[in-house]
Amino acid sequence: MDLTPDGKWLAVTVAGGPRVFRTVPRAAVGPVLEGAPAPTLLRLSSDGCRLAGADGSSLKVWDARSGKLILSSHDLEGPVSHIEMSPDGTRLATVSGRTGGTLDVWDVDLGSRMRPSFRPGGKLLDCSFSPEGRRLAIASHDSYARVFDVASGLPLTESMRHSGAVMEVHFSGDGRRVATSAVGELNARIWDATPGSRPGHGSATPPATPALVSVPTADSS
Repeated sequence: MDLTPDGKWLAVTVAGGPRVFRTVPRAAVGPVLEGAPAPTLLRLSSDGCRLAGADGSSLKVWDARSGKLILSSHDLEGPVSHIEMSPDGTRLATVSGRTGGTLDVWDVDLGSRMRPSFRPGGKLLDCSFSPEGRRLAIASHDSYARVFDVASGLPLTESMRHSGAVMEVHFSGDGRRVATSAVGELNARIWDATPGSRPGHGSATPPATPALVSVPTADSS
């Protein structure tokens, strides 16, 4: 299941496959999207026009209005554990592999990968596109987050270090900040996400950068 940030579009799996609904007023939009078993992961574009679904090592993207299949792949490296779509629906990121460490970025309009698969380092637990869709932030089990250029795969920021596995990463609405949270920490952290130098060149242990703000996430009283 997935819901767009504005709450207007909802994707769910019904009998026969996934389907997109408008929430207010409630109504189905387009047909049941056929062509694959019911996906275990669903992700909508912000406008509800495109829907990505993954099941095992298979990936599909549909035009939610017409039901047309836009992208289909069955050659991902092991099961897909996470999918994320850019706000405009033109790019898609997938995390796959038996260890969850393989990252692919797809051009949805062309129906193919933008570049070869790569492994930023460690098991990837989350990823997030910037508002304009040209940058991708990743969260790693190896206690760091980092921002990469979508087209080239090169790192744009230093490592955002934590003391435990980073579970979540999110861009701010203006794309200038990234928020992260990690296992065993009582603070969420906010970081500068503006592109800078490319230290570390994607190594598993890139240099660290300090957080701008730490926000308590637990009541200390």
